[in-house]
Amino acid sequence: MKGVTLTQPEPDSLMRLGDGEFGLIQRAKTDYRGMIAIHAGLNRSLKRSLGTSSIHFGVVVGTVEIVDSFHYRAVPVSFQHLSWAKSFLGWVWLVNNPRRLREPISLDGSPGLWDWPAGDAILAEREWLEFNEKNPKNPKNPATD
Repeated sequence: MKGVTLTQPEPDSLMRLGDGEFGLIQRAKTDYRGMIAIHAGLNRSLKRSLGTSSIHFGVVVGTVEIVDSFHYRAVPVSFQHLSWAKSFLGWVWLVNNPRRLREPISLDGSPGLWDWPAGDAILAEREWLEFNEKNPKNPKNPATD
């Protein structure tokens, strides 16, 4: 399995994507397609401004699937509605199918797209949050009606 380390709040934002929604990650061009682990880096410089204690650092918070990679000048029209799509420079990864772990996994990250040889086996044994648990105030969640 591969992984990528991101600075908060990006990992948490990706984990909140709904069914069928896509997100963008600004990174170097990649030909890799498939599931990757999302690692929240140790950089805590934004913690005070985020104003929440539920944000994790230095852990794998879940997974997403890389479905495409393109230059920011070639962002497909169907994704230009994303408020931050036009603010990117360089290459972006188009991701979807987020899965959030019930309990994050403490792990050292690395720059770029890194290998996590034991990732598949470790993640297979973990519990995952259901969509409604990730997004308790989502209108699709009957538990909030």
